[in-house]
Amino acid sequence: LPGGGGGGGGGTGAKARAFLFGYPHLLPKMQGEHLRDMLAAVRSKLGGDRVLVGVDLNGVTASNHTSSLLTPALGQIDVLHLNEEEASIICGSEDNTSALHEGGCAVVLLSLGSRGARISVTPDADRLSSAAGRLNRWTPGEVVRVPAFSIRGGAGGDDGKEAVNANGAGDALFASFCLAATWPRGEDEVRVGPREAGLFASLAARQRCDVRTRDGREGSGMEGAEGLMARVKIGDLPEAISS
Repeated sequence: LPGGGGGGGGGTGAKARAFLFGYPHLLPKMQGEHLRDMLAAVRSKLGGDRVLVGVDLNGVTASNHTSSLLTPALGQIDVLHLNEEEASIICGSEDNTSALHEGGCAVVLLSLGSRGARISVTPDADRLSSAAGRLNRWTPGEVVRVPAFSIRGGAGGDDGKEAVNANGAGDALFASFCLAATWPRGEDEVRVGPREAGLFASLAARQRCDVRTRDGREGSGMEGAEGLMARVKIGDLPEAISS
């Protein structure tokens, strides 16, 4: 994620605010200590503690997971994104992500599908104080649940076509959460804590799931980052999906 004003990207020469890396379980030479060293090197190259480092898991299974996959690298990860099944494999339970924090991960973003997402913040104040973006202002040990939002038209869209396509929803959730977590501080300073970042990400994932807005075509009605953050700020949110 490049730097810049508002919620958008910066121009040429803009400094990076975040580095996002995905799918280490599919890259045998980018796991464990190798993953740790790579993330540390990239962070140093891009600006040290000023740059948020996020890692996205997608497709971790019992057959491709080992205890050494993430553990050595957790101290370099500011935001780790995974889903319920992956949490159960890695942590033994989707509700027991404390081991990830104990290993050094600052924030865990857990996708819950149509039930939204759960965000947990490390209880280690020292670790949190060294995290980038807005994270170092978050409350140690905080746990927040945010909903998924309904899509107009439900299961059936215009002309009888499907209105929902969830492919890529997790990617949108993760990237948007990291964008919100590094939201620039400006004159109209707005608190962006885990709840606000989660709601922002959920709104972005909703747009990705809606076949009418997912590709961002002109006239599709897709809102930009600043518009979504304004919605979060004033509480102008769609109806949540019941869970």
